[in-house]
Amino acid sequence: PFAGSARRPIAAILATFALSSAVTVGLSIWATSRSEHRAAVLQIAARQRTLAERYVKEVLLVRSGVAADPAATATDLRESADALLDGGLAPAVNGDDDETVISGASDAAVRGELEQERRLVHDLTATGSAILAGRPMPPAETAHERIATTDPIARLRILSDLTSNVALNTARTIAANADHSVSGLIVIQIGLGVAGLTVSLLLALALVAATRRRTAH
Repeated sequence: PFAGSARRPIAAILATFALSSAVTVGLSIWATSRSEHRAAVLQIAARQRTLAERYVKEVLLVRSGVAADPAATATDLRESADALLDGGLAPAVNGDDDETVISGASDAAVRGELEQERRLVHDLTATGSAILAGRPMPPAETAHERIATTDPIARLRILSDLTSNVALNTARTIAANADHSVSGLIVIQIGLGVAGLTVSLLLALALVAATRRRTAH
């Protein structure tokens, strides 16, 4: 009659050990996934500075009669800003890197900076298009930048500098969040290690108690 009663506590101990191991592995995977692919997002965010400066140069080259393609750079700026904000495919850039799929921003501060960057990209490319087409400057300043100068080229350079500055701040915030995630991951791993050791010791004591009880029977 003691054979069946002995199996139940041992089975319960093994089930508890399996459950604790599964929870530990699940939490480790979840914590690690939060820091995954951050390098690609940071690279695309930092690349926006280069694209903003390249766009101004290409507009000036076309204005001087030299072959360039500022429209393609403007498209890369817009699509990269959209991918950083909402996730998706970040386009490849000539001489830089290949296209890559990134996840959208979830942090409120990063999203606010990216939304401002996207508005500045809109104003920058609209100003460049107006310069190349010989149209008056667009009256709307969607990023609320309030540029006082009426010179189109100066306005274009100022918008490029503002876009580059916001892109730099965004990259810094993303990098800071990545460092914070790594620090949090280390703390979680330490906590899981301590919890796993504690559970293992408790299960070992329970197994010893069950074995002693079986021996006593």
